[in-house]
Amino acid sequence: MTIRHKMKQGSVLTLTVGLALALCAPMPAFASGGGSSSSGSSSSASPSRAAPSRSPSYTESYVAIETMQISIIQTAQVRGMLVVSIGLDIPDQHLRERTEHLMPRLRDAYINRLSRHGATRVDPRRVPNVAHLSRLLQNTTDEILGEEGAKVLLMNVLVRSGVNRGGALSGN
Repeated sequence: MTIRHKMKQGSVLTLTVGLALALCAPMPAFASGGGSSSSGSSSSASPSRAAPSRSPSYTESYVAIETMQISIIQTAQVRGMLVVSIGLDIPDQHLRERTEHLMPRLRDAYINRLSRHGATRVDPRRVPNVAHLSRLLQNTTDEILGEEGAKVLLMNVLVRSGVNRGGALSGN
């Protein structure tokens, strides 16, 4: 399906890529014992393990990444804003722990690559190439982690175009 929109200055274009997590990983039960076939009964609703250092999710393998907002800078001016929401599906516990340890470096690499991508390949008045963004982020993930095993799940891509005379993004 092709999406074509004529965009006015200051308008917002949102692409919902979908919750790839729902397609990639089965959803366990919401209770703390979710899906395991242990022979003992669960004792109480309070979890016995320490609170995770990452954002809560419905699956153990999912690692949420804070939404990234990147200015689209072209010809020395801000031409728009690129907002990308992703998560990582990492079934291997050791790699997931390593990823959480490397998260500052990983986010820095994402923002760096997205900034360069925004300056060279994003037209704020057009729909961005989501497939290319996904490959870019997956390659960045594999490079920083030094191995494959963490799958990038692209959730949302938003492009906001329009700059007022002062160089700031104009409102709707």
